[in-house]
Amino acid sequence: MIAYALVVWGSAQVLLSLLAPTATPSHAVSHQTNCFAQPSRCGYPDASNTGVPRGTSLKPSGPITVTRSGTMLEGLSVTGTVNVAADDVTIKDSRIVQRPGEEGGATVTLERGADNFRLEDSEVGGNGSRTHAPESGVWNHYNNPGARVIRSYIHGSPDNWEGRVDLVKDSYMVVDASLPGSHDENIYIWCTTVNVDHSTLINRHEQTATVFGDTLDCEGNRFTVTNSLLAGGGFTLYPQAASEDHPVPNARTRVTGNRFARCQGGKVYNDDSGGTACQGGADPHGLFPYGGYFGVLAGYFRGKDQVWKKNVWDDNLRPACFGSC
Repeated sequence: MIAYALVVWGSAQVLLSLLAPTATPSHAVSHQTNCFAQPSRCGYPDASNTGVPRGTSLKPSGPITVTRSGTMLEGLSVTGTVNVAADDVTIKDSRIVQRPGEEGGATVTLERGADNFRLEDSEVGGNGSRTHAPESGVWNHYNNPGARVIRSYIHGSPDNWEGRVDLVKDSYMVVDASLPGSHDENIYIWCTTVNVDHSTLINRHEQTATVFGDTLDCEGNRFTVTNSLLAGGGFTLYPQAASEDHPVPNARTRVTGNRFARCQGGKVYNDDSGGTACQGGADPHGLFPYGGYFGVLAGYFRGKDQVWKKNVWDDNLRPACFGSC
């Protein structure tokens, strides 16, 4: 049976720079609270410690198509798309943004067979528009295995990453732009694998999730989110969406050691949408009073291979629970 939990509390509005980052994220200091306003203060990733290392010299470039396996794109400032049509490709110490006016599509596309892609110490942005942005930052629609995101910063799109991602570590993803009719989440997967560790995922919109796993026409996702700072979206996490409609015997969910942020103003319930906002909107402690606009968790069921433990609220480090802890 699916548990739809509207869980209270939260933590901080993002006050982050879009400047090139410097230091590598360290492990969060467990006793600190209210980390959302400046995640790096607590050792979490934000715009100051992810993306292109400060002082890196970047060479301007237009759109790129990679067709040779093992290619390394390093030290580039790309305006336009990067199309990856080979395996074992790495983008390192680079910034990639869409050209102004390029609505929809993706900033980085992984074609079928582009296995073992790696995004390291890099920034993937949008086209500068908050309302007519690229649909995706990185598009792995074919669920190519082996994709990794390390110390990187992805923003400027309603769907920061689409498709399988075997590891997101020490990275910062922000849903801060939209597209008419867009489906908004930091990471969207369908019938595949997502593994997020020690990252900061912020969805400033009232819909979907930070990490959304669809199970339509399949038997479940391999969904892991650990040691991360999370806030926003419709439900902050949505591991096994649509699992109430059919069996998902291969579903595996691991949500452990995370912090959930919440704003702390008075609660305002919307009768039309069923969501709850903070009076006066988001504040320096979070985006919504229940973590996400509708709550912290949906698409989760109790049973074999479903684990929720050691998750806390960022403002006071008390257990973030649905049902009983």
